[in-house]
Amino acid sequence: MKQKAIILVFLLFFALLSSSGCSHWAKLMRVPVREVSASEIINVLEKNRSALKSFWGEANIKLWSSRSATTHPIHQRLLAGILFKSPAQMRVEVYAGLGTNILAFVQKGSQLDVFLPKSKLLLSGDIRTDPLAQAIGIDGLLDIILETFGSHQLNSQDLLSFQRRDDKYILFFQKSDCREKYWVDGRTLRIVQKEVFDTGGKLRRRAIFKNYVKISGINLPRQAEFFSDGFQIKVKFIRQKINLKIGEEKFKLKVPADTQRVSI
Repeated sequence: MKQKAIILVFLLFFALLSSSGCSHWAKLMRVPVREVSASEIINVLEKNRSALKSFWGEANIKLWSSRSATTHPIHQRLLAGILFKSPAQMRVEVYAGLGTNILAFVQKGSQLDVFLPKSKLLLSGDIRTDPLAQAIGIDGLLDIILETFGSHQLNSQDLLSFQRRDDKYILFFQKSDCREKYWVDGRTLRIVQKEVFDTGGKLRRRAIFKNYVKISGINLPRQAEFFSDGFQIKVKFIRQKINLKIGEEKFKLKVPADTQRVSI
C-alpha cells in the first residue's frame, strides 16, 4: 500500500511538472531561427518559384464579396480547378453546387478570356483591361491565384527595407505599381503573410499562407486566406501536382456557338 502511494505521488508530481513546463520544453526543442540576409531569403524564394514549371490543383474555396458585378453580396462555397504553365499561361474553372460550372478563364501572356456559362458570355481583353475583374468584381485575382501556390516574384533591386522581428523576417519591396510587404518564417524561410499596398500606401489586400507541404523539393501552401476591403477568400487545396507535361490545347476555351462575345 505504501509503495502504491509513493508511485501515485510521483505520477502526480510528474504530471504537474509536465503541464507547467511543456511550453518551456517546446520552446527549447524548436528549431532556432536561421541568421540569413535579405538576398539569401530572396534567392531561396526565387529558386522555389523558378523550379515550379507547371501546376495542377483542386481547391475548396469560400468566397465572400460585397463588390460583385451584380451589386449583390456574394457568399459562396466553390470548387476550383487550377492549371498553370510557366511563364504566363493559366486556366481556371470554378464550380458551384451540384458541379455547375459558373466561371472559366484562360490567360496566355497578357491575353485574358473569361467565359460565364450561365450567361453564355465570353469577355476578351488583356491584363490591363482585366475582364476578370469586370466579371466578378474582384481586382487582382490573377495575382491572388498565383499566390495560392506560392508563385511570388521578388527582385532584390526592389527591396526597400529588411528587418527581423521575433522569429520572422520582414521584407518590404517597392514595385512600379505597388508596394509589397512579406513576413517570412525564420526557421523554414517560407512566406507566411503578405500585404500589398497601392503607390499611395493604402492597403489593397492581406494574405496568410499556412500548412505548407514539400512536393519534389518545392514548398507549396495547402491553405491561403485573402482579405481586402470588399472581399474575403479562403482557399484549401485538396490535390496538388507539379511539373506535369501540359499541352497547349489545355489553354483554349471551348464555348457554345451561340455565345455572345464582347471585347474589352
